[in-house]
Amino acid sequence: MGARPMSDDELLRARNNRELDKLYSAESLMGRAELLQSYRMHVGRYDYFTEDLARYRTADAASVARELAKLTPARRGRIHVLPQGEE
Repeated sequence: MGARPMSDDELLRARNNRELDKLYSAESLMGRAELLQSYRMHVGRYDYFTEDLARYRTADAASVARELAKLTPARRGRIHVLPQGEE
């Protein structure tokens, strides 16, 4: 059984939150530097900001469901952190 589809309100809220996160992360000089370097490392160019925002603005419930379906237990990572000296 799959998850229920996102409502239009949920999708709009998620888009707005993601866009605000991107914009807020670029407010400081260090934030912009980190964002640009991240684009350079992952996309191969620094000037990806507008296209990155467009990815979120054009997302729809079907594209979110497709990406969600890719999140299978086999693709998850697990990290165990233990206090020093414990095994």
